[in-house]
Amino acid sequence: MEQALAHVAVGCNAATNALSVAVNGSSLPPVGGNYCGAFAAKNVVCLLSSSVDNETLSSPLKIVETLKHQETTTDVTRLTSVRLQSDGQSGDVRVLAGDSEGRVFLWSKVDGLWKVRKVSEDQYKLPTVAVAAVATAVTDRHQIYVATFSDGTLAVFGQSLEEDEVKLLSRLELGVKTIMEAVDVTVINGGESVLVAAGGVDGKVHLFELTGDDKLTKVLELEGHRG
Repeated sequence: MEQALAHVAVGCNAATNALSVAVNGSSLPPVGGNYCGAFAAKNVVCLLSSSVDNETLSSPLKIVETLKHQETTTDVTRLTSVRLQSDGQSGDVRVLAGDSEGRVFLWSKVDGLWKVRKVSEDQYKLPTVAVAAVATAVTDRHQIYVATFSDGTLAVFGQSLEEDEVKLLSRLELGVKTIMEAVDVTVINGGESVLVAAGGVDGKVHLFELTGDDKLTKVLELEGHRG
């Protein structure tokens, strides 16, 4: 099998979760114009697109959008985690990102227009340490946003499907021995609840459930790697 260099990307922040790749559940290539990935470069998010002509030929990746927030930054401030969520049918796109100062931002694109908000409002008194990982999912009632912090805090935010406001639903203080460096979410119970899987420095996978009353409880923990 012959291989050839197709694309070289530079500028992505040196953080484990600074790159998010869109997952296409279909065996068909994505429709041209869809975002195939997002990565953090300093304090902006770059969105990637690639037009796929057939199974053997695809164009190089291109940066087609750059997303900025309006908060003050310093020379050492960086976005540390990014998650891309795209609806291929409606065209709605959401990008969730956290930075080295503990701020969580949400960019949403509806009807072709982008808007940005700070999810981690000061009133919530969340940690001012780096955001380790972020994740997002949609239930029957909420758009759910999850953020983990490098002091062991896990926070869950919710945005009603009928309203624009984003609220802090629940938070857990797990401690520095349980910093969650990876997190993912899936909807269960017919769309009413969310299962959160997170793991990190303790080598375990921790499972939490966000129930219909917006209460986050720990379900169990699984032994993970020992490396």
